[in-house]
Amino acid sequence: MKNKRKIILTIALICSATIFCNAQNGLAIRDVFERYGRQRGVTMVEISGESFGGYKLSLFKSLSVGNNSSISDFIRQCIDKDRRNARKVKEVVVDGVVRSILLDLPRQGKMSRLILYNDDSHSKNAITLIYIETEENGDDILKFILKEK
Repeated sequence: MKNKRKIILTIALICSATIFCNAQNGLAIRDVFERYGRQRGVTMVEISGESFGGYKLSLFKSLSVGNNSSISDFIRQCIDKDRRNARKVKEVVVDGVVRSILLDLPRQGKMSRLILYNDDSHSKNAITLIYIETEENGDDILKFILKEK
């Protein structure tokens, strides 16, 4: 089931090409996507208007980076800035190191905004940053993302 979900998500991400210009207004992570999104060794995916698990996402952006400490440090700095304005913060700490961060940001108009960060550099040399905008309740999206597979 987990692999099936990944395959469906990947296909949906690749098939979409629409870009929202106002996405991430006022967020530090916007700089991450603008600065590194098209850089060699970085994978960026951007889709809009797709549904996943019954939830309609207005915008989904992800950025995956291999083992690159300067990009990694910049992403963490931006996450720390955006964290200051988050409504809710969830962290996963492993051996004293923050491996995952979920930020539920204040609504922008009708849109719930979420930032998800995962540092898997200790095993796979990969950092992943995800930004989601949806009219759905942010808590519902987080539950869907975090639910047991």
